[in-house]
Amino acid sequence: MALIIRVLLAIYASLMMLATWQTKKTNLSWLNYLTNLVAIVLLVATFLAWPNFVILSILSLVAFQILAVVRGLLLHDFHWQHHLVRFVVTIAFIELLVWA
Repeated sequence: MALIIRVLLAIYASLMMLATWQTKKTNLSWLNYLTNLVAIVLLVATFLAWPNFVILSILSLVAFQILAVVRGLLLHDFHWQHHLVRFVVTIAFIELLVWA
């Protein structure tokens, strides 16, 4: 189960990086850099021991959530349904991490 969680979070981090590379058209390049930095932290965390992995993963998931909300608000393009789904996915990942 631990390996599956690590793989899922690595895929999630990779998809977040891909999403920022596709949105280069915005004036919020600093948000793209922060999102990529958080994604790299999450990718590196997948190679750490379990307690460190859990802590960094939870921090990264929360940071992704915050950055997504900030991006939506700054671009005046806030889709609450999208953020609700993101929130549910984040809570599911955190639950997997805590109970695994």
